[in-house]
Amino acid sequence: MAIRDNKKNTVIHHCAFLNQHRHIEFYIKYYRKNLEDQGYTLSEMKSHTRELLDSKNNEGYTAAHYASFKGNVTVLKCLQKYEANLN
Repeated sequence: MAIRDNKKNTVIHHCAFLNQHRHIEFYIKYYRKNLEDQGYTLSEMKSHTRELLDSKNNEGYTAAHYASFKGNVTVLKCLQKYEANLN
């Protein structure tokens, strides 16, 4: 479960908008480590990560949408690395 702001944006949404791919990498590693510590399998961790990356805000936008709107190619590559839906 991810923390969201009043418009249901996650940290990933904000980082994608601001072209902060390194912060996304750090957050995903932290997120997965937390899941691992709770006993999740690798498959479950990947699934939860994709769910986080593909989550939509109140307007129906994902982090990939924000990265695309802003032309943040490095963020899109980072999201793709972790199997986010870029369509």
